[in-house]
Amino acid sequence: MRTIQIDEVIKKLEQVLKKQLIREEVSEWAYERMADLEWMEEKEGRSLTKKELAVFRCLTTVCGMDLQNSPDEYFHVEDDFRDWIKAFQEMERSFKAQD
Repeated sequence: MRTIQIDEVIKKLEQVLKKQLIREEVSEWAYERMADLEWMEEKEGRSLTKKELAVFRCLTTVCGMDLQNSPDEYFHVEDDFRDWIKAFQEMERSFKAQD
């Protein structure tokens, strides 16, 4: 199974900002990728790498993007998504610097 990369998570967030995807779709996608990583850890009997754990943390954040304060108001706003993108890009840069 191919491990998802941080840049894929960033692209999904960018697609939400561009109104190409809705946040519920991306939240569900993130949840499914988290489950894939958990399954991989269980079935392959190994611990996740540092990079896989970082991706898991990104997915955990994105998974909550569809939480609502009320039926017509989301808890997270677009500025939060932009902040997440910046944080994830920094995380990605740090891994590339280590390679």
